[in-house]
Amino acid sequence: MMDLLEPAVDDMSRPFWEAAARGKLAVQKCDSCAGYLHPPRAGCPQCGSADLAFAEVSGRGIVHSISRTEQAFLPAEVRKSPYYVMIVELEEQPGLYLVSDRELHEPSLAIADRVEAHFIQRGTTWLPRFELPTTQPTSSDGPAGGAE
Repeated sequence: MMDLLEPAVDDMSRPFWEAAARGKLAVQKCDSCAGYLHPPRAGCPQCGSADLAFAEVSGRGIVHSISRTEQAFLPAEVRKSPYYVMIVELEEQPGLYLVSDRELHEPSLAIADRVEAHFIQRGTTWLPRFELPTTQPTSSDGPAGGAE
């Protein structure tokens, strides 16, 4: 039986969840305009092409938004509320966002923190969760490494 906190996996999102089970973050990429898109959909919102495939991405990004929520949206979430919901903008493309949650007892993050995806198992599914990088980049790593 599926855990109520487990996301629904369908044909459109299956490659995302399969990559997560391997510890990788993958999102759709348009073969026509090379734009990334998430969540998965049947057509590219930038150029209209249906020529889409999943591509692995770095899993690195910046916290764009973080909010504490008291609301449990599913019955099984009552046991874990309150918690944080955050939006991370991936470094591959401006406007490429993923939503993640964090429990209150986890180390705090702030807007503009650089983070990287790690994966936790929930039921039979692996979920991306964002944490501070395990190694801090140096300024020689370019724009994604912290040099402004």
